[in-house]
Amino acid sequence: MNELTLLQKNIEIPAKNLIFGNLEQLKKEKRLGVNCGFFMELKLKNDEKAVIDLSKTKEVDFIIVSAKDWKVIPFENLIAAMHTTDTDLIALVEDIEEAELMLKTLEIGVDGILITPKNVNDIVQLKSLIQPGIKIELAKAKITKIQNIPESERVCVDSTSLLQPGEGFLVGSTALGFVLIHSETFETTFVNSRPFRVNAGDVSAYILVPNDDPEMIYQTNYLSELKGGKRVLAVNYKGETRIVSIGRVKIEIRPMLRFELEVSEGNKKIPLSCICQNAETIRLVDPDGKA
Repeated sequence: MNELTLLQKNIEIPAKNLIFGNLEQLKKEKRLGVNCGFFMELKLKNDEKAVIDLSKTKEVDFIIVSAKDWKVIPFENLIAAMHTTDTDLIALVEDIEEAELMLKTLEIGVDGILITPKNVNDIVQLKSLIQPGIKIELAKAKITKIQNIPESERVCVDSTSLLQPGEGFLVGSTALGFVLIHSETFETTFVNSRPFRVNAGDVSAYILVPNDDPEMIYQTNYLSELKGGKRVLAVNYKGETRIVSIGRVKIEIRPMLRFELEVSEGNKKIPLSCICQNAETIRLVDPDGKA
C-alpha cells in the first residue's frame, strides 16, 4: 500500500471503486473500468473461509474485512491465503495503532486499510506509515584522534529486530553529524553474535529516532532517554533506513574511547565526535558496509 484511495458504497454516484454487501447485486452492477469490492464481517471460522473462497473466484477486485473481536490470527490466515491472488485484502480499522498492526502482520501486511480519520493528525500519521523508508546521505569520515576515557556510563541498545551486516544506529556527540555504529552481527572467537544489539555509546550521545511529523523525517534523542518500547532508526551503509523498536536498554560503567573525526565537504572540514566502549565487539561501519 502506498497511496490513498476513495471507496464508494452508493452505486448511483460515479466512482472508480464500488463496495457491495450483496454478491448478486455485485454481479448485476459490475461495470467495465470500475473496481468492485465486497464487504464482509468476520465472526466465525466459516466467514474466514468464505473470504478466501471469494478471493479465488475473480469476481471482485478487493475485499474489505471487518474483525471486531479476533483480529491478528484471522488476518494472518487471510494474508497467507490471499497474498498470491489478484484480489486485494483491505482491513477495516478503528485507529492508527490498528492500521499499523494490519499493515505489518506476517511482514507482508494487508493490501490496504479502510479508516475513518478522527482528526487531521490521523492523516499525517497514516502518511508516515505508508511512505517508503527514508534515505540518509552518508559520507566517509577520517578518524583524527582517539582519546582514552577510563570509565563512563555506556548505553547498550537491544532492539526487537534482527539487524543485518552493515547496519546499525547513527550516534554522535554533536548535532553536526553522526557516526554509524555497527550492530553486533559478527561472530568472534570469544563472543557469540547478538544481531539485535548495538553497543551505542555514552549517556550524553545523540541518536537518530523517527519523527512523528513525516515532513521532518527524523529527530534526535539522548541515549539516556531511550527505554523499552521506544523506536529508533536503523541505518545501513547505503543510507537506507527502517524503524525498529527497543526491547531493553542497559546502562553500565565501562572503559570508553572518544573518537574525533573529520568529514570533507568541498573546501570545508566538518568536525565530528563520538564516544564508544573500549571493546573488540564495538565497531564503526566503513563505506563498504564492513565492521
